[in-house]
Amino acid sequence: MKSLFVVITLFASFVLSGCSSKPILPKAEDIKLVKEMDKDCRELGPVSGTTITTSGTPEEALLDMKKSAAEQGSTHILVHQFSGSRTAVTGTAYDCP
Repeated sequence: MKSLFVVITLFASFVLSGCSSKPILPKAEDIKLVKEMDKDCRELGPVSGTTITTSGTPEEALLDMKKSAAEQGSTHILVHQFSGSRTAVTGTAYDCP
């Protein structure tokens, strides 16, 4: 009987742990690009993005940067600058409430 209680308790904890409201890591497409940062946000560090080829687009560079920021748990990126060819971009990743 005691082992049945342990199994039921473990099962319930696994089921309930899957009911979180915020994903563990955000998706790249959910990260917001901003020109000014809110003071309530926590800085996570620098991020950058590049395109695979020199004929890449600025959007590809931004997506690459968003993917890097998502790996850090970022919700927002303060964009700093694009390269002259616009195939690379730099910014700072932030986690905002």
